Amino acid sequence: FRRVLFRSVRGQAVSGGGTAYCEWGQALRPLCLRMQPSSLEASVLKTLVPDLPELLQDVVADPPELEPGATQERLITTAFSLLLEQEVPTVVILEDVHWSSPESLTLLRRLLPQLQNSKLLLVASYRNDESASLPAQLPGISLLNLVRLSSEQVAQLSASMLGSTGRGPELVALLEKESEGNTYFLIETVRALAEEAGGLQSVGREELPQTLPAHGIQAILSRRLQRVPPSWQRLLQLTAVAGRQVDLRLLSELGSGSEEFLRECANAAVLEVVEQQWRFSHDKLREALLSSLSAAEQRALHEQVAAALERAYGGELEQQAVRLAFHY
Repeated sequence: FRRVLFRSVRGQAVSGGGTAYCEWGQALRPLCLRMQPSSLEASVLKTLVPDLPELLQDVVADPPELEPGATQERLITTAFSLLLEQEVPTVVILEDVHWSSPESLTLLRRLLPQLQNSKLLLVASYRNDESASLPAQLPGISLLNLVRLSSEQVAQLSASMLGSTGRGPELVALLEKESEGNTYFLIETVRALAEEAGGLQSVGREELPQTLPAHGIQAILSRRLQRVPPSWQRLLQLTAVAGRQVDLRLLSELGSGSEEFLRECANAAVLEVVEQQWRFSHDKLREALLSSLSAAEQRALHEQVAAALERAYGGELEQQAVRLAFHY
């Protein structure tokens, strides 16, 4: 057997405050370290990867100015060069593409025809209830619909977490009712049952509740968020307003004790580290937190985030213009 090596990179679109091409910048960032772009390529890619000078440990000049259309074309061409010249099979994972900017979708659409003769595999996820027409905008893709779990699949997933008791008819019926076949909601339901029972090993061994707390999964998400100590709730709200990905530079301006805050949020399974980047463990948690805030509260939090961005990036505000405009 021949051993096949490949690498994977990941990017994620965000629901608010994301810059154009933000998910592409995240995916290209590790590739810049491996490919060592030329001086001109680095200057262009710095638009997508703002910390590229620190990554390369070198001065990266600004790119020569061009007309807007030519600037976008140069950016796309340079990104293509980095992606398509990979010598090692590479998987590019783009998450939540339903939130992608028009510019990001343009890059994706133009890249698709060139994948056949490259060493790239591109996998993108999206919510069809958020953007039902998205596949029609990306001709040539292979669409894989992920349907909700059947009763048997609910039982299989339950058993994988709980052992043989996970296949109990009453338990499977409760999980199916509460999750409606949504994998994430099912896992959260099991987590809530484990907290009530005193551990995973105790779920299903005693009488089950007829239903979970009122408002179902929203109550479960709220309870998870409340596991973060009260002293950190305000900073958690600010972090949610800032976006799913946690900007550590911004976080340090939003409040002191950021390391302890991250540790507490990780212990509560609200935040996690994926490829050396802190983020909300699921955007449903962030959405639940934002939905609990009034419009006035959200406006006040956006103002605080914007002011903190100005402090954190005082000498680089041009690169933060889109984020600042969104929050203000």
